[in-house]
Amino acid sequence: MTAIEVSIVTEAFNLSEGQSAAALATTVAALFAITDGHADREVLFMDPSGDPEVRSRVPDRFRWIDATGLGYDAQKTLGAEQARGRYVAYLDGDCVPAYEDWLDCILAPLRARTAEAVTGITIYDDVSHMGIANTIIDFGYLWDNTGGAVGCYAGNNAAFVRELRCEIPPPEGRLRCECYAHTQLLAAHGIAIRSVSEALVLHALPDLAKERWRRGYDLAGACWSNPSLPETVWLAPGEDNVQGLIEYHLQSDLFHLLNAPEILDVKDANRDAIWSEILKLRATDAAGLSFALDEGERNGWNAAARRTNEPLYGGQDTVNMRSAVDGEV
Repeated sequence: MTAIEVSIVTEAFNLSEGQSAAALATTVAALFAITDGHADREVLFMDPSGDPEVRSRVPDRFRWIDATGLGYDAQKTLGAEQARGRYVAYLDGDCVPAYEDWLDCILAPLRARTAEAVTGITIYDDVSHMGIANTIIDFGYLWDNTGGAVGCYAGNNAAFVRELRCEIPPPEGRLRCECYAHTQLLAAHGIAIRSVSEALVLHALPDLAKERWRRGYDLAGACWSNPSLPETVWLAPGEDNVQGLIEYHLQSDLFHLLNAPEILDVKDANRDAIWSEILKLRATDAAGLSFALDEGERNGWNAAARRTNEPLYGGQDTVNMRSAVDGEV
């Protein structure tokens, strides 16, 4: 029997958040093609839905894994535990590789033993000004240090030595995806996550109303999970604090706009229009952020984060970033 080199983990988790069945079908087809004729590759389909119709969409070649009731990080951890490969690669059910060699690209540093954990570049599959603006806001941190160590990875486009991913899983926290805290935890063990810009993934554009509300909420949630973030000074209800947090992240957005990768085709002719869309999106984020600040005040999370205000895992944070919010959609 051929030994499995890589286990690719995908999921139906995002269906509960508005992902279309068509997007999932596209991902399944892409993974079918990636593994076709390769006995050393397997696909694990994580299904937290408990819906027989979802299971019926899983090809026989894939390994269906019951992940009923598990959250985003937990089902990925279960995938690593159930995998048989030396490496585990993650491609979410609303993402497709932009190029046929995605898997070889993202595995290259692992195979060469120059890294134990890597992340690629994720962009929304929408080339409008609004689509590019969403990419910059949600995934701009991925090009902070292209080719080098990153301060946060994208859970939808990442790969690990499987033994490492099982040994040091993401810590529990209040965010849907604790990719930033996981990056810091790995860094505290001397393990950096390396950027692989050639591993490009196209992400289906989510339901914007739901997504912007969640992203706004996570601007506060990131501080509850990671009290070392400087944004903790705005953890209190009120319009001034909402505006302070929004303006803080707009600074990162501007940096990422000015340093956008070539694939986004940001030029002098369209930069102002994209920035205008960013301003609109951040204004939309304010609703979820305001709700989170009120909730954090009621349950004491705001005060706890302000009071702690220490780097994660002791000492100074090993890896810093300009925008440490949720790294996954």
